[in-house]
Amino acid sequence: MLTKEQKTILETIFSSKIAGIASWGSGTALSENYLGHRKSEDIDIILSDLPPTIELTILAEKIGKALAEISDFFQRGFNGFMKKSGL
Repeated sequence: MLTKEQKTILETIFSSKIAGIASWGSGTALSENYLGHRKSEDIDIILSDLPPTIELTILAEKIGKALAEISDFFQRGFNGFMKKSGL
């Protein structure tokens, strides 16, 4: 029961350079893959190692661009987050 935005974020993460160290876990993953009983706003990504900061910055930018293609609302929120974060 993922939203198109959540699916876009997961697709972006798991096609990035950090895909090899990333796992999707928690209740949202269980619900989507097995139970189908609820919607969630969060998606928990667990990293088995800490990637270089530049890789996370690049990934954040890719996610922002991918979301901009499907939702103007998410792009405005993402731009505000990036500005406040200094990225």
